[in-house]
Amino acid sequence: MNTNNLPGMSSGRGGLQGVMDNGQLVWRLLQDDRVPTPLKVAIPLGVAVYFIMPLDLIPDFIPLLGQLDDLGVVLLGMTLLINMAPRAVVNEHRAALGMDLLLPKSRAPLPRKAGSKTVIDTTYETNNGERRV
Repeated sequence: MNTNNLPGMSSGRGGLQGVMDNGQLVWRLLQDDRVPTPLKVAIPLGVAVYFIMPLDLIPDFIPLLGQLDDLGVVLLGMTLLINMAPRAVVNEHRAALGMDLLLPKSRAPLPRKAGSKTVIDTTYETNNGERRV
């Protein structure tokens, strides 16, 4: 599972290090009083019920694949908790964990040279249906 495509799971690091970073983030969110209690109870409980439930997407007796769906459920639970927690709280904990440098920054406009002109080449349609360049 590529965690960089998921908004809440993007720590900027890939592989096991990214999962570990997000694990620390989830642990901190579970301990924070500003995260709603129903959220802190429902998601871990849902993951635990999946582990206890005798029915699996992929049966556990199949080597490696049986454990892979369990790992997917844990990663899904982590993603849900990160995405559903208040954004300000998540960002604060990311900063405390040193993950703030890895968050996407807003792009500022590039400085322009003195005397340079901006040219925008486009086509548009007028109210009477004419196309102009």
